[in-house]
Amino acid sequence: MRRFKNILVGVDLSQGDRFVSRELPPPSVEAVERALWLARRNSAHLTFFYSIDVSAAAQRIIEESEGVKESVLKECQDVLSELVAQA
Repeated sequence: MRRFKNILVGVDLSQGDRFVSRELPPPSVEAVERALWLARRNSAHLTFFYSIDVSAAAQRIIEESEGVKESVLKECQDVLSELVAQA
């Protein structure tokens, strides 16, 4: 019997002074590794969710600056695509 059918994996893509980092922090790496293991054992589907922790000032810059929001979103999507390929 499959205990888990769907697994949601949250990853933090912000690190240091970067909006989006391709290098995941250790807790996110651990979450991905455990989710992959659990998904394999249960033939479950994985869904990746990302978050970026930015200050209110940085959020305003992202929202108001031409092309910055699209660039940040594309970078996040690229990182998630790499995780999906890994899975």
